[in-house]
Amino acid sequence: MRGRAGRQGDPGGSLFFASLGDELVTRYSVTSGLRPSPDEHGRLTDRKAIAMLEHSQRVADGANAELHRTTWSYHRLTGQQRAILLDTREKVLTEDLAAEELAERAKERYDELVEEIGEETVKEAARKIALHHLDRRWTDHLAYLADLREGIHLRSLAGGIVHMKPIDEFNKSAIASFDPLIADAWNDAAETFKEAEITADGFDEEASGVPRPTATWTYLVNDNPFGTEADRILGRLRNAIRPGAAAQSEEILPEEFDEDELPEELRDLDEDELSDDLPEELCEAASDDEAASDDETPEAKKADGKD
Repeated sequence: MRGRAGRQGDPGGSLFFASLGDELVTRYSVTSGLRPSPDEHGRLTDRKAIAMLEHSQRVADGANAELHRTTWSYHRLTGQQRAILLDTREKVLTEDLAAEELAERAKERYDELVEEIGEETVKEAARKIALHHLDRRWTDHLAYLADLREGIHLRSLAGGIVHMKPIDEFNKSAIASFDPLIADAWNDAAETFKEAEITADGFDEEASGVPRPTATWTYLVNDNPFGTEADRILGRLRNAIRPGAAAQSEEILPEEFDEDELPEELRDLDEDELSDDLPEELCEAASDDEAASDDETPEAKKADGKD
């Protein structure tokens, strides 16, 4: 609202409300040693509180900028690969690149169709087939990059003498996946062209199994979601010194049930009758436990009682 009013040139002032308990402040700043002194209206006007809010905002802006830089780093190579693919698609759409490639890979089929239905119809069919396989290969490549991106940061935890940067490992795998992409798309297009339903009426896409491609997506990424090694050490120290972090183990006592709380069909049954309804493996386990208990010597039982 403040920015909108300023752009429109409206006169007036603006007032922001913030809290030291806000997630932005507690996450990006240290407020444990701060003792706020609100005025009679509950507002914090002291210099320390305002400086704490401004510091938290600067740190949050820096963290978000780092996320955008990391996202841009990962998508820079993808953008270059997309430009190469789009250049090939542009040639397919505006020139006879598809016809030339398919005529080279399936010459007999191409010459036969040109003689039967005409060259223009064959060129249009070749163009649709080529676009389909280029788009399909590209969407498969994007899906592979998405899966690769999900776990690439784990390589930073490998350690060793050489520290592997996730962005470098991602670029290596992305380049290796993209290098044969266009050539493989042309090979797939040639195989489809040999079996496609192409008549004088044109190319039958449904009969030839050539659906339209799907959409793509983009999201922000963090190159090191586990934090640095120092962050992980500090996190373990905080958990160690945090009050109540180490839960005291409590003895679990056997629970006693009142007979009135049992179902009616179980109230009047003795242990032998109950064991008849149990599965065989449970009955065998119970009998083994009883046998083991009977085999214990009196000295062992006394020792167990002392423990």
